[in-house]
Amino acid sequence: HIVAANAGDARAVLASRAGTVELTSDHKPGRPDEQARIEALGGFVVVLGVPRVNGLLAVSRALGDRELKRYITAQPDVKVHARDGREEFAVLATDGVWDVFASAEAVAFVCDHWHLPDHGAEGLAREAVRRGSQDNVCAMVVDLRAHGPGPAQ
Repeated sequence: HIVAANAGDARAVLASRAGTVELTSDHKPGRPDEQARIEALGGFVVVLGVPRVNGLLAVSRALGDRELKRYITAQPDVKVHARDGREEFAVLATDGVWDVFASAEAVAFVCDHWHLPDHGAEGLAREAVRRGSQDNVCAMVVDLRAHGPGPAQ
């Protein structure tokens, strides 16, 4: 199994011979379920360029953010992907990458740069900056090919 947990807007994407699978969901205040949760706690979401919690924070789940802790939770979403042996790699990146790359597009970029020692992680980050990303940019590629589906659990 691959277990992915996140609280925030960094994303994990799985590249498989079966296609691209998002292992995490971005926690953005503009998501209807996240906005409803924030409003139920007495907070509000306002669009100031992007949706923001109480006009300040552009994520709805995070570690820290003491000032908005009443509305921001660190409770992660957890997803479990049952391995089937077709997994190739995973791309883990911050929102600065995902602001300018669709998930499938990032997977294709990594495929095109697989021959590099970092399998294109640095190039993906550099390309995000070149495309004008205004947020923090960090990317990692995890090679999953050497690991089979493992024992059934």
